[in-house]
Amino acid sequence: MLTPYPDICGAVLSSGLAVAQGEFFGESARSGPDCYGLRRVPPAVRVRESMILATSETGGQQARSWVDIYGPEDSWLD
Repeated sequence: MLTPYPDICGAVLSSGLAVAQGEFFGESARSGPDCYGLRRVPPAVRVRESMILATSETGGQQARSWVDIYGPEDSWLD
C-alpha cells in the first residue's frame, strides 16, 4: 500500500493504551529483518500493543529506534 509513497519509510501501528483485561507481560518480537511486535504494560492496569513495519532501507534503520523509544514506556510517567 505504501509503494506509491517513496518518502514513507514504514509505519507504526498501535492499539493505543487500553485497560488490560487479564494478565499481560511486556514482550518484544522481531519478524523479518526490520519489523517488530511489541507489548508494553504501563502502570494503572493498562496495555499497549504495537507493530513497527519498515518498508525501505531507511525505515529499517529507524525501526530499531522505535523499539528503543517504546522500551521504557512503563516508566515514562516517573
